[in-house]
Amino acid sequence: MNRPVPLDHPQEVPATPRSRPRPVVLLLTVLTFTAGLVDAVSVLGLGHVFTSLMTGNVVYLGLGLAGRGQEFPLHALLAIASFVGGAWLAAIISRRFLERSLRAWLSRVCLIETCALVLSIAIALAAGEHGQVIEAATPRLLMIAALAFAMGVRTASVAHIPIADMKTTVLTLTLASLAADAGSAGTGMLRRFVSVVTLCLGALAGATLIQHFGVVVALAVMASLVAGSTAAFLATAEARLPAASLAKR
Repeated sequence: MNRPVPLDHPQEVPATPRSRPRPVVLLLTVLTFTAGLVDAVSVLGLGHVFTSLMTGNVVYLGLGLAGRGQEFPLHALLAIASFVGGAWLAAIISRRFLERSLRAWLSRVCLIETCALVLSIAIALAAGEHGQVIEAATPRLLMIAALAFAMGVRTASVAHIPIADMKTTVLTLTLASLAADAGSAGTGMLRRFVSVVTLCLGALAGATLIQHFGVVVALAVMASLVAGSTAAFLATAEARLPAASLAKR
């Protein structure tokens, strides 16, 4: 007969494992980091133009048209037009594949973004530009167009993933929400804080890579992070779900 366990010696209960970040959140965090990195490349290496954060380009365009900008408004206008073109293509892909699964959809937009990043690297190498700044006018314009197109594809695609405050390239509203909800606790507050810090760290990493290794190496690191993180996510079970279902998890 089994003896009862004494009350002063209770059986040990296995510890509950800590909850791990969802794969899609990890993916969006890496993409936020690369958004900071690519704008460091464009601002420092391509002549004071943003290829990810379009708000700055609209301001640069207005200053340029007024004759007060540091660069010709052509750079800002080209970036805006290329970004819109990338977003338009992403919208077409989303309409065709979004209801199937994240894997069917993200694999295509990731391939397009990575190809655009690799194209920008090839342009710099073909022009013999290996330093901290792309000096030649034509390669600079082509790289601005390629990078802004890639970020347009990215931004329009991520907008369909229903994870609040993880849009990878848009932080204005995130900062406003962070300030409005200061003092509160919860997952949303943490995500906002992580998004802001991650974008800043991406810009820091980009500036450091450019200073020590040049624009090409910085872009190569970005392309590797985008392709690697997306490939890792596509191998998870979450990637087999449609995007709309993520809001219910």
